[in-house]
Amino acid sequence: MINQIDHIMLRVDNIEDSIHFYEDVLGLEILWEYDNYVGFTNGLVLHDTPKGENIISFFKVASVEETVRKLKEKNVDIILDVTSVPTGYTAAFKDDSNNTIHIVDNINIS
Repeated sequence: MINQIDHIMLRVDNIEDSIHFYEDVLGLEILWEYDNYVGFTNGLVLHDTPKGENIISFFKVASVEETVRKLKEKNVDIILDVTSVPTGYTAAFKDDSNNTIHIVDNINIS
């Protein structure tokens, strides 16, 4: 069902300061920027938002819709149903320790 880690997202307080730190201090290369998100070539994504979890894991799946269907069959608590995003589709669920796990399929990325 889950193929690999797609990316890890960190919540940051100030996107410009964080870009400076991760790009200039740590030497990471920016791959993309969208709204208040910045993605680096190593799979790290920064999200400038005042609320939310500090670290969020995103796992890659072949099909978000199919994976959500299978998770529902196993009575997994889906907290974000299948949602369209620029890269494809995403959804989220809670694991047995109440961690939020996101899945993505990236079907719009060639």
